[in-house]
Amino acid sequence: MTARRRVRLSVLVVALVIASVSGGLGSAQAAPNVTVGGGAGVLIGTGSSAQLCTLNSIGRDRFGGLVGLTAGHCASVGETVRLENAAGSGVIGVVRASTRTAAPSSVSGLDYAVIGFDTGKVRPTAARGRVVIAGIGRDPAIGATACKQGRTTGYSCGPVLRRLSATTIIVATCAQPGDSGGPVVAGDRVVGLLRGSVVYSGVAGSAYPSCSTRADAARTPLAATSMGAILADLDRVGRVGAGYRPV
Repeated sequence: MTARRRVRLSVLVVALVIASVSGGLGSAQAAPNVTVGGGAGVLIGTGSSAQLCTLNSIGRDRFGGLVGLTAGHCASVGETVRLENAAGSGVIGVVRASTRTAAPSSVSGLDYAVIGFDTGKVRPTAARGRVVIAGIGRDPAIGATACKQGRTTGYSCGPVLRRLSATTIIVATCAQPGDSGGPVVAGDRVVGLLRGSVVYSGVAGSAYPSCSTRADAARTPLAATSMGAILADLDRVGRVGAGYRPV
């Protein structure tokens, strides 16, 4: 399911297009242990309204819980979570907090959700594909290279173009529906949570922007919520996920 948001950047109208996609869920089987890490595809919810998004990272909070982060627009509190490529594992977690259903004390404009994982089913890993997450990093400087991992478009890198707001960074690389929630990394540090793409135009079109080349990435770069802003919000509210650190 694709949603649109519009914000103003100088004299340009910027449409923030949410990179999530709907997906149905098959029937669950008895669950073996599954390895879960940042960049994995996750199915959130049930039936035809289930959202197919990407896990940002997995770790522990100050309460000792095994938790992970994804995009808030993908998830509402109480929804079940399954691993896309391990349908037979059944439900492996539940959404415990989300800015979609946030307390009033949360920072406006953030886009994240916290998943509580079943420790009897989930084996966390810091490495998945080309991404290794060794910790949380600071917001990268303008011009620095950042990379993203999404379940739809995979791994790609590009320069940081600018800050769209105090909590959002813009990176010249592609994202498509399903990539929402994925990790944006600088080296082995996760610095952002992918939330969508930005379209620079007078009037945004009705379809999700095509993005497969460097030229596309310059026109429709991804937008990511700063990890520092997410962690500060979790700590201030004191909700599940507070004190979060990746494995």
